Amino acid sequence: MTDTRERCRIIVADDEQPILKAYQQVLTEEEEEDALEAELFGVKERKSALPPFDILYCQQGEEVIRAVDAA
Repeated sequence: MTDTRERCRIIVADDEQPILKAYQQVLTEEEEEDALEAELFGVKERKSALPPFDILYCQQGEEVIRAVDAA
């Protein structure tokens, strides 16, 4: 089954690396769990309640500005 919903883009910005890692763990947890479940139990792709999204992690405000300009 292919997800036809439009992908959302998220920018997470914080100058503290541990905070960025915490966001990364929370925001990618479901995707990783789905892949592991499929590998272990042969479960077919499950439709998430969340829309599909791409995440960019930035440590500096200038990185965020460049990313937004590029988008």
